[in-house]
Amino acid sequence: MTPARQYANDSAVKADTQAINELKAVLVIADPALWERLSTLGNVELFRTCASLSPPDGGGDEHAVAQAAHMTLRMLAERIEQLTVQIDELNQCLARLVERHAPRATGTGGHRPGQRSQAADYRGRRTRAAGHGDVVRCAVEKRLLRLTT
Repeated sequence: MTPARQYANDSAVKADTQAINELKAVLVIADPALWERLSTLGNVELFRTCASLSPPDGGGDEHAVAQAAHMTLRMLAERIEQLTVQIDELNQCLARLVERHAPRATGTGGHRPGQRSQAADYRGRRTRAAGHGDVVRCAVEKRLLRLTT
């Protein structure tokens, strides 16, 4: 169960990163006025703004290009939002599993008050401590396999 969730999480993070890169690439080649308006925004505000873009008014070839850019930016921003929700859900699930089956790794069992282990970073998005998190995840997976077989 845990390996599948970790695989889903890794896949969602990869797709999220790709969608963010694509959105920024489309923004760079979009209408200069749109780029100027959105380029100063932080990621969260940029994604929120792009998700609410509506097609510009007018006709002709120039407006067709702008409409395509708006639609693409809106769709990519919506995809990023969906992937972010999935990543957060998967991280919460993984954190619950680690806390249940390896409480010392989360800082809730066996540590002095105020002291946390590096594995507690599972709770943050993409903040897993390098190396240590893989060891903890592997231990949890082995323990779950023993419980389910």
